[in-house]
Amino acid sequence: MHARFASFLKLVSSSNISDHWKERVIPKYALIIIINALKFLGVLCLIVVVFIGFHLLFDEFFQFSISIVGMVEMLVFSVIYIKIRAKLIRGKR
Repeated sequence: MHARFASFLKLVSSSNISDHWKERVIPKYALIIIINALKFLGVLCLIVVVFIGFHLLFDEFFQFSISIVGMVEMLVFSVIYIKIRAKLIRGKR
């Protein structure tokens, strides 16, 4: 469970916190949820656009991407990307 969601549940269910304070904080949590949902939708749209773009460039791209070889290749590239990204993030600190 995400930390913000857990703190939101704790806030709403707590009887020690006044309703006035809850009324002030709940819209902020709602805005955070909307922003995260829009980010997720943006990433999903970006993935779809990339797949459509590759499909327009390469005739059999979609069939290749759903084949076993294509899935293994995407898995390998994903693992490599995650490793490189983790090293770059560690390098920034």
